[in-house]
Amino acid sequence: MFNIRVYGLFLKDGCILLSDEYFRGMPITKFPGGGLEFGEGTRECLQREIKEELNHEISVSDLYYVVDYFQPSIHKEESQLISFYYFADFYNPPIYGSFVEPYTFSDIDEKSRGLRWVQLHSLPYQQITFPVDRQVAAMLRDDFSGSTICSPKCSDSVLYTYKKRL
Repeated sequence: MFNIRVYGLFLKDGCILLSDEYFRGMPITKFPGGGLEFGEGTRECLQREIKEELNHEISVSDLYYVVDYFQPSIHKEESQLISFYYFADFYNPPIYGSFVEPYTFSDIDEKSRGLRWVQLHSLPYQQITFPVDRQVAAMLRDDFSGSTICSPKCSDSVLYTYKKRL
């Protein structure tokens, strides 16, 4: 059995977007995205996930990485994780309240989510929850932190928080 996940790599001013969430009572830090549903492609999955989670439309561009080794899924026992990581961008950037520290929610429950921009050159990949996300974060830091797209402020570390409403 396979667990297929699709994640967006949103880059802006030398920063990457991370998502802080609660999953099964545990705080997690990961890239925005989620699970593939039957009948959809990976790009469609990412667009749907961001629309569901953030109520924003995105463009999905180049594929950056696909898991090419055995990684057991932590979501589903006895299943293999296959993750796709695409570069993506918002058509209209979302604007919400700001915070700098992870897990700064007013209400803590399974619907809480906070998004924050983190500078690539100092990306704390050790603080990212999932093993493959940590690997991708380290790859991104190595691939992009020395490039000319980096800025010193990361848009003043403007972050936004969001609580999903059902």
